[in-house]
Amino acid sequence: MYYYNKSIKVNPENYKNYKYGLWYYRLNKTGGALPLKLSADVSDIKLSIEAKDIIMSKK
Repeated sequence: MYYYNKSIKVNPENYKNYKYGLWYYRLNKTGGALPLKLSADVSDIKLSIEAKDIIMSKK
């Protein structure tokens, strides 16, 4: 399961060499949107990511 907000994003190309947890793949598929919540359960690996705080910087 993958929950994200399209307005909270990064440039996925900055993570193209980051393979853990399919991070680049997920960012690329969502246009760089960061996960608010992510849960994955594959064979012997269980991954859970949940945003606790979101601090937006001014551009």
